[in-house]
Amino acid sequence: MSAYLLPGVEFNAAIKAASDSVQSALVSIAFEYTANVNVDASKFNSAIDVSKDKDNSVRALLSKDSTRLIVHSDDDICTADAHNMFYALQSLSTVAFNNFSLSTCTNVSRMFMNCKSLMEVNLSNCTAEDIASADEMFSGCISCQSINISRIALPKGTAAYNLFNECYSLRRLSVGSKFAFTDAMALANPQPKYVPSTNGKWNNPYQGTSFSASELAAAHKQACTYYANDVASTQHDSNIVTLKTLKCAASQIASAVSDRLKVIDA
Repeated sequence: MSAYLLPGVEFNAAIKAASDSVQSALVSIAFEYTANVNVDASKFNSAIDVSKDKDNSVRALLSKDSTRLIVHSDDDICTADAHNMFYALQSLSTVAFNNFSLSTCTNVSRMFMNCKSLMEVNLSNCTAEDIASADEMFSGCISCQSINISRIALPKGTAAYNLFNECYSLRRLSVGSKFAFTDAMALANPQPKYVPSTNGKWNNPYQGTSFSASELAAAHKQACTYYANDVASTQHDSNIVTLKTLKCAASQIASAVSDRLKVIDA
């Protein structure tokens, strides 16, 4: 089952109308199943209906200080049009898309445009095969360090002008096999001013390859996460994590064996 959210422009207007300070104060948004919402009611305003059909199937709770918004429903929350959904929410730093769906969406243009404080966009749970426009989707997200749109298809010919314009701080970009890079997307080469460890390339540590932004159009063939830091540094960090994981596992196995031996001796 799915519940439909207001189109992006209307959703943006509805939450800004709920409080004069939303545009400058809102820090976090979470899309949740109603059963998972557990808040102190005294710290939130009355819920507002943000469903497309005005049937209260999707409701929004805004904290009284306007810093936190919870959009909830008993079902998956869908939208056919995400254009301008979070446009110019200047203090927004996190969005949790726990039960959010783009499966019927055709327009994600300017979805996060000018969200200048946004640190990460993780849409890895959202599959979208029919996007017609993604123009300026992340344009002006100057603080965003990680974007995951690995399940969103943007094949050659999709309108995606200035998709990554002014994403100066971007360090990690995950895209799928149905994503076609173009120069019009305005993805820049990483700059040391914003990413101190960069080698000025987009790197695939698992293949040991590095590409300039303009080279990705020809180089990208399959789902991949590209990193702005150099391959050696990324691989080093990966090796450290792997080593820690192995040490932890070894410790747990040794503890289990020791406990088993004690039982046998007894």
